Amino acid sequence: MTKRQAAGISIFSNTALTLGKLAVGFFSGSVAIIAEAAHSAIDLLASIIAYYAVAVSGKPADMDHAYGHGKYENISGLAEALLIFVAAGWIINEAIHKLLEPSEPALLLLGSIVMLVSTVANILVSRMLFRVGKETDSMALIADAWHLRADVYTSAGVMLSLALYYAGKKLLPEANLLWLDPVTAILVALLIVKAAWQLSADSVRDLLDQSLPPEEEKLIKSKLAELRPQLYSFKNLRTRKSGKTR
Repeated sequence: MTKRQAAGISIFSNTALTLGKLAVGFFSGSVAIIAEAAHSAIDLLASIIAYYAVAVSGKPADMDHAYGHGKYENISGLAEALLIFVAAGWIINEAIHKLLEPSEPALLLLGSIVMLVSTVANILVSRMLFRVGKETDSMALIADAWHLRADVYTSAGVMLSLALYYAGKKLLPEANLLWLDPVTAILVALLIVKAAWQLSADSVRDLLDQSLPPEEEKLIKSKLAELRPQLYSFKNLRTRKSGKTR
């Protein structure tokens, strides 16, 4: 499977999930499901960015880009991480409003089904993206995969909150459980921020031409040592990475 095909599958999956979550979230009044819809919308935008990045990064070097276009993938990863930070801020804001003005969510069964479908779909698509991303050393696809992997955790969390609310109403009908939904949404946002921070660090590292990891430099040195006596010695080894190119 090519990088562009993998990114295209991610776009299709995220489009379907975003529309499904939005519909159920607005009908049920669940801020956690609406938060998940916002997360999926960010995933969709990230998938579109990744698709563009993998398309451009494969172009050969030209007069304006003498070292190739590999860093488009790193820029894509950073842009995707910034989008996650924005989504997390919006989710926390909505959840705080929900805590101050609580309302009872409806359509609990349908909401749980949507979250289950989202979890299964994102597990399958993220595995595919991780596999293709590692095979092709694509930062854009790996960043997109982390988007969906975060969505797996958050969808599972929302599903758990809905299940606890439903069970609580049956077992403790007088208890006030309206806080479950917004608190879960805030936890969702914190998980998203954690993923965004890691993505930012990975993307910026290569954009700033940080040296390759010690194990990779050790491999380079060992390969150079094998060239003796054609190569007598070397010093001041400098390394960097642009896209998949070292």
